[in-house]
Amino acid sequence: MPLNTAGLNALPRELGSHGSAVNNTIRQLSGAIGTAVVITVYTIQTTSHASVLSMENGTITAIQLEKLASIWGSNDAYTFMLVLSIVALIFA
Repeated sequence: MPLNTAGLNALPRELGSHGSAVNNTIRQLSGAIGTAVVITVYTIQTTSHASVLSMENGTITAIQLEKLASIWGSNDAYTFMLVLSIVALIFA
């Protein structure tokens, strides 16, 4: 039995609509917060990598710098999501 169904079945019948509304609201908020956190990690890491790359290599072009920093920032964001998923799996 899915977890959502089990949770809603635990409520009295007259509170079922409220339980469903709270469940949907929490899902929407969690998705928005999760997306914001991942985009923040990506942005911070991309900026950091761009700074490091420009200091280490003075001959790199702006286009190369942008591409490399974006790739490394994406890699860091995916690594963050992987670690977060593993932690969630452990606690599930």
